[in-house]
Amino acid sequence: MTFEVILRVQDLVKSNCENLQTISWDLIFQIISKVIKFAKSDCEKDDISSYVKIMKAVNDSLDCIESIIDTRGFCGPVDRFYQLVDDSYLNRSVSTTSTAYRIVEYKWLIENESGLFCDDRFPQLKNSYSTKF
Repeated sequence: MTFEVILRVQDLVKSNCENLQTISWDLIFQIISKVIKFAKSDCEKDDISSYVKIMKAVNDSLDCIESIIDTRGFCGPVDRFYQLVDDSYLNRSVSTTSTAYRIVEYKWLIENESGLFCDDRFPQLKNSYSTKF
């Protein structure tokens, strides 16, 4: 059932990404977070094939969301996205090194609060930063 839930989330993101509002993204991230926690706690030890299947679907969903962020069609909380990527980093594909680079850059920007948003790669963060200060 968990696998079906993450597949439906993935379908929702792929088919309606341009219509999703911040509250929708928040709910999607909550669901993905719970799926990751379930997979780690209940499947990882007892049913490794289900764990691998679920985490592959999670990673496919995260890859889809990342491509939406890249096209600037994302209006959700970027920090929540990167937290999910952090939570599932052990199961991420080797080909996601650009994601790892972005996480490091994103965290550096947050920690330094420099206001330097390289090439506007994080427009949502830039907007939230400018409204805070």
